[in-house]
Amino acid sequence: MNVPLNPPPSMLSDLENLLLTRWARCRLGLKEEKLSPLALKPFTGFFSELLPGKPSPESAEPRRIPDSMKTDFMGWLTLETGLTDYEISEKLGLVFEDLFAEIEASRPRGGQGPGPRFVQLFLLKAG
Repeated sequence: MNVPLNPPPSMLSDLENLLLTRWARCRLGLKEEKLSPLALKPFTGFFSELLPGKPSPESAEPRRIPDSMKTDFMGWLTLETGLTDYEISEKLGLVFEDLFAEIEASRPRGGQGPGPRFVQLFLLKAG
């Protein structure tokens, strides 16, 4: 996967940020030659699909990422890498399950929008 970057100079990115941001941009129809942070406003639509439902401060369980979103991520990754879903699952399946679990756990239970820990998983900018 060739990922030209265009992040702000002060931003240090890791693989999770890059993968998640690139996938979100693709889902939002924002494919650009260079990867750049997502504006917060369009990101909220993606966020609503990623963790659907109404937040509940009383709930002990975090909201869950639907299987359809995990399948979409895998489909996107196969197109981007040229690997089959089996190859990706065999080598990195547990890594991505842990990543999805981290996303679910980082979402505040009672908040309306993405929480601070959640936002750190994506490359975002104001606007």
